[in-house]
Amino acid sequence: ITLDPGLIEARNNLGASLLSLGKMAEAETVYRDALQLSPDNVHLLCNLASVLIDRGQFADAEAQCRRAIALAPASATAYSFLGAAIGHQGRLLDALEIHRKAADLAPNDVRALVALGTALAELGNTAEGIPILKHAAELATDVWQTRASLGTIQLADGNFLEGWQGYYYRTGRTAFAKQFPGVAIAPNLPASLAGKRICLLNEQGLGDQIFLLRWIRAIKARGATIAYRPDAKIESIVRRIPLIDEFILPSDRLPDADFNVMLGDLPYLACYGADGAALQGAEENLVAASVRLSPREEILAAMREKMQALGPPPYIG
Repeated sequence: ITLDPGLIEARNNLGASLLSLGKMAEAETVYRDALQLSPDNVHLLCNLASVLIDRGQFADAEAQCRRAIALAPASATAYSFLGAAIGHQGRLLDALEIHRKAADLAPNDVRALVALGTALAELGNTAEGIPILKHAAELATDVWQTRASLGTIQLADGNFLEGWQGYYYRTGRTAFAKQFPGVAIAPNLPASLAGKRICLLNEQGLGDQIFLLRWIRAIKARGATIAYRPDAKIESIVRRIPLIDEFILPSDRLPDADFNVMLGDLPYLACYGADGAALQGAEENLVAASVRLSPREEILAAMREKMQALGPPPYIG
């Protein structure tokens, strides 16, 4: 840009680079400056709309998309971003029709198909939305995001057998792999785990961790011993779960283990073997029984004293 201030493609690439670094405000400025030089550039308008959506400026994003569509009525990308901008404003029925238009213009565009399938599912029409998402997954070269979207909707629809397969591709898993490239994550587990040691790795929120630990029961039933490093905030809680054989302090290095397993992979690994086929009894593990946690009486007594000191109930927390 220094050498050629009018080089629009360089400005566009700069905006994309800033966006990938999470510098959304700077990316927005770059795109707006580029549009001053090339106001009818549909590609720039769409990129600006994308940044505005990420920044929560949905009405402005909608306006940029409509400018792009006025210039290029056949732009599926512009329609797709318009549908997102409208949907985020709560106009879901309007957004659905826009996403249909985008998919009609680009019937093999994975992004447009995922947006349409997701929009249908958000409105409760999973019967139409899920086949569209499956088609998108077949077309996708990068299957992760598409399969994750499909899996999330299948879980919400009660299809746990296929839903846990899709959940395996969640963004949290890929983010962990990028953050800790030296940690080998087991993509699957053999049917027999007799004598094997499994180290569970966190990549979820506090409530998610407690929820997902219920699938340890199915893994232990195959003979494994479980080592787990809980988040410090819930360590005192999960230490009361008898399913866990060994607790690792946050300051400790990861122990030697036969398999390092992502906590969010437990439902999938409890149901599927190394060949990707459903294990015998998988249906019983699709919805695992809850982990039961009993509160410690001394803590309950201390809390009752604090509450009583405040005055009579009711208490609102």
